[in-house]
Amino acid sequence: MNDDDKKRMDDYYGQECFKSLPYKLNIGFFRWDWSPVYRRIRSFLRPYSVLDDGGGFGALRPYCVGMDYTNLDPSIGMLNIDAGQNDTKVLGVGENLPFTDELFDNVVSCAVLRFVTEEQKYLREAYRVLKHGGVLVLVNATNDYPYNLTRHPFLFWVPLIYNYQKKHHGDETRWKENLMSGEDIVAMIKSTGFSVKHTEHVTRHLPWLWIFKPDSRFLWTLARLFMRKKDGQYLLVICNKP
Repeated sequence: MNDDDKKRMDDYYGQECFKSLPYKLNIGFFRWDWSPVYRRIRSFLRPYSVLDDGGGFGALRPYCVGMDYTNLDPSIGMLNIDAGQNDTKVLGVGENLPFTDELFDNVVSCAVLRFVTEEQKYLREAYRVLKHGGVLVLVNATNDYPYNLTRHPFLFWVPLIYNYQKKHHGDETRWKENLMSGEDIVAMIKSTGFSVKHTEHVTRHLPWLWIFKPDSRFLWTLARLFMRKKDGQYLLVICNKP
């Protein structure tokens, strides 16, 4: 990740009080929107220590209460938003982690791999800092969403909303994503030396349903009634370091 990318992150995410529309990312909306994914991540974590590798403003932190949580991010703007103690926040990049070998029981990479320019190096560094038997939880977008929903009997409208938001409100991000297929993601993880134990699709809340402001658990239940697992926006991969 180069300096221009870091500056764009600071400029974009440093704005805590965005207006009402989603994908301009006000912090409260982001936490609510990702809450189903974070709960699922937490269910796979082992006790003790966790590195949030590219953790942004520490949205995963509330789900790691009782654990030794460390948030690493390349953006000082993002880390400044994180309300955690300073000694739990580290400025750095996943391709060159500033930690000793075999330090963490868990490494979490949530929606980060798509922005990494050296994916193999990023994964090798995660492998290096994990203890033997440690868990890597990696969540990443795949290149078939949302267009695989165009013929879905209930969710055909999701690509339409996706394209409308992209056209009228800009991309969610301000840098290019490197999206891969789920099969390529798993193959890359295995080539690094990880043992893949489990994969599944997970999803954030469905576009535009946020305007009704329902309880997040109710909305998650509603989404699951309509969505098949293969329709999830993100592939979740659970790995172990042998």
